[in-house]
Amino acid sequence: MGTFLNNRNSIYSDYEKAIEFFEMGLEVSTTAHILQRASCFEGIGDAGRYLQNVIIATENYAKAELLYRKLENYNKIATCLHRTGDLLLDQKNYTLSKSHYEKALEFYTKEKNWLFVASCLSNIGEIYVLQGRKEDGLHNFNKALALHENHKTDPKHSAFTLFEVGKLYLDSLHIPNRDKYFNKALQIVEQDNLLDGIAYGNILMANLKYNDGEYVEAKNYAKKGLRIALSYGHKIKIRMAYLIASKIYEKMGAYDEALQNYKSYREIDTQVQQKENNEFSAELETKHQVEKQNTILLQTEKEKNIAKNQRNLIIVFLFIFLFLVLILIRYQIKLKKSNKMLFQKKEEIQNMNTSLVKTVNYKNILLKEVHHRVKNNLQIICSILEMQIDSSGNSKLQEKLQTSIDRIFSMALVHEQLYSDGKDETIDAQGYFYDIINSIKSSQKFTNKKILVRLQIEAIHVNLQRALPLGMILNELITNAYKYAFDYQSDGFINVSLKSDGSYVFLDISDNGSGIDLSKARTNSIGLQLAKDFTTQIRGTFTCFVKNGTHYKIAFPMMINTAKIS
Repeated sequence: MGTFLNNRNSIYSDYEKAIEFFEMGLEVSTTAHILQRASCFEGIGDAGRYLQNVIIATENYAKAELLYRKLENYNKIATCLHRTGDLLLDQKNYTLSKSHYEKALEFYTKEKNWLFVASCLSNIGEIYVLQGRKEDGLHNFNKALALHENHKTDPKHSAFTLFEVGKLYLDSLHIPNRDKYFNKALQIVEQDNLLDGIAYGNILMANLKYNDGEYVEAKNYAKKGLRIALSYGHKIKIRMAYLIASKIYEKMGAYDEALQNYKSYREIDTQVQQKENNEFSAELETKHQVEKQNTILLQTEKEKNIAKNQRNLIIVFLFIFLFLVLILIRYQIKLKKSNKMLFQKKEEIQNMNTSLVKTVNYKNILLKEVHHRVKNNLQIICSILEMQIDSSGNSKLQEKLQTSIDRIFSMALVHEQLYSDGKDETIDAQGYFYDIINSIKSSQKFTNKKILVRLQIEAIHVNLQRALPLGMILNELITNAYKYAFDYQSDGFINVSLKSDGSYVFLDISDNGSGIDLSKARTNSIGLQLAKDFTTQIRGTFTCFVKNGTHYKIAFPMMINTAKIS
């Protein structure tokens, strides 16, 4: 419907209604519908151009162009540039208008769209004529006409080029050439009922007949051009028609008609001039917005490339990690199958204690080997990440890689204790926490701030299912404190407490920093989200509040062995 109302060669055109329909189309479409949204923005731009509203037209053409660039639709990119050039030409901004036409010309040529290549050449020729460079203008017009002839384009598009060539022959010495071009152009637009071209052609013929002193013919041309221009509301051509009509009536002695037409001319001219004055600063702002949007587009592409590289790197490490997990699962499955077989044959092997001991020993050796290999593989991953840090000049990437190293190292410590101790499948929380915190301190050694970590860790043993998530929670919260708690302090402390009442284990971590913004942290902090997720994994509760610093309180069921360790 918006496209139908936007047809400036139709008596049913209603540009303001067209804008309303296009805006409705934008409301019901989503950002995923790039082509539909681009078409709506382009339609609003067309309506704004017909209404002589430079702000609406240029803003929406710029939005459409950005979307068409995403789709790599060169014809549509060129169309938006071409029509913006038309607007700038109406505003007499010849330099910027010519620049837009030349950019459009490149895209049209790439798509071999010779019709609009010729149109851009004709527009640039018109600029040359307005700048007083008539020979350059005529050269461009002839190139455009040659393209229309060679590629058999729609004749109506060559009509306006013929009008411009005819305008170059205004003096009486070139009347035959002048009339030839104008009559041919007018014949084409009348055959195709092209209202805009018919109005323009009749107004030009009125001017020429007026200059020749043929006032009756000039009046007829002017009246016809005015009637058609009024039918589709083109203010610039209406203004041109009133002006030439007032001059013709004056020469014919019809002073009342001359005065009436001149007043109408002045009224329209005042409206147009006022709009042009009001829109001059808006034009500059629009140009700024266009440049800003282009800058945003380039920045977005750059960020997308960086994000893509980061995703690829993360995917590689995830595959490595999943491979290691699969190895661990495979060995765990083997162990479960072995235990099941031992249970089923319990009665059969009661008299085979020696063989049973050997089997159990083999199992323990195998399990220690698994932990040993997993620990070694995790350390290899850490070494690879450290090499990546050394070779990277991107501080943000280095920081993210160091965070990943700390997380992987906390996992490796679990397996190191399991294969070093070898007594059972539990971890000494004291030693485990000390190792993790010392590792984090080491990774933060380049900071100039004096951060004291105060520990109160009870002698508690936790199993593997608790140790890994607990270590990850500790790693994320301590690292967050180092990074963000002391932005406005040169020193501070972090308290870490691990206690048990026999049924539950309580982990408290606090600092005396500036405190985090909880509303932002809940959505933006990956570390905080990981800590919450790992707390859920061990069936615990997670509490965070800010009071003279940030405080975290985690509580989870015991279901583990405890022992006093000297």
